[in-house]
Amino acid sequence: MKNIDHFVIRTYLEDGEIWETIRHTREGLTACIQSIWNTEGVVRFTVEEKVSA
Repeated sequence: MKNIDHFVIRTYLEDGEIWETIRHTREGLTACIQSIWNTEGVVRFTVEEKVSA
């Protein structure tokens, strides 16, 4: 069973800017994604799970 240490969220904007943030809980991840959906100029975003060793 994998143990997720944290999530890395990258947001790509129309102007080429890239935002990166880290969240340690699923609740924090959900809040972050909701914020991204409400942000103007977002082209796409990615979520990467970082698994602890």
